[in-house]
Amino acid sequence: MKILKLLEARRNPSLNPKIDTLTSLKQLKAKMATIDGELTNGFVSFTDHNKIGVRPSNSYVSPTGIYAYDIDYVINQWGNLPYAADRKFLKVFSLVHPGKLRSTEKRIWK
Repeated sequence: MKILKLLEARRNPSLNPKIDTLTSLKQLKAKMATIDGELTNGFVSFTDHNKIGVRPSNSYVSPTGIYAYDIDYVINQWGNLPYAADRKFLKVFSLVHPGKLRSTEKRIWK
């Protein structure tokens, strides 16, 4: 039997409303900020795989590593990000040891 058209309805949409990615990102940032009282680092990485990590077989002409944007930059530049925003997955993370970070910019966060 083939299903030609599948219609889906949630039972209680008011209890679990759908929200867009930008709103979800802002809510997550607010939760991150309340962990230590102040957000010291929060980053967003875009990837084609449902995980974050270093992939040794890099097809780009760049050093192998985890590339990410500052979470505030992503929120402020949503829709105008210069690279990788078209990937399937968005991963939000923070660093345990931010002093070991290497950056292409002199200042990462304020």
